[in-house]
Amino acid sequence: MAERCQKVATQTREDIEMHKNLLADFNQTVVKNAKADENPYSKNVHSHCEKYIKASEALPAEGDASAKVHTLRAKQVEGK
Repeated sequence: MAERCQKVATQTREDIEMHKNLLADFNQTVVKNAKADENPYSKNVHSHCEKYIKASEALPAEGDASAKVHTLRAKQVEGK
């Protein structure tokens, strides 16, 4: 269980980084029109990435903590 928690934490960190890069890349390539509001597609991409990043940022630390608890419990069960 500890290994699984650690893998999930690692994957979440990778997903967060991917979304940060996606948002940065998108901000560099999106066509901007000073006379118009932000286009709906651009707005959706920003909203999705920002929400995903914000919602996910605490998860890796929780996964690390959970892995630690499971590792300690496994050692107790093994009598170490």
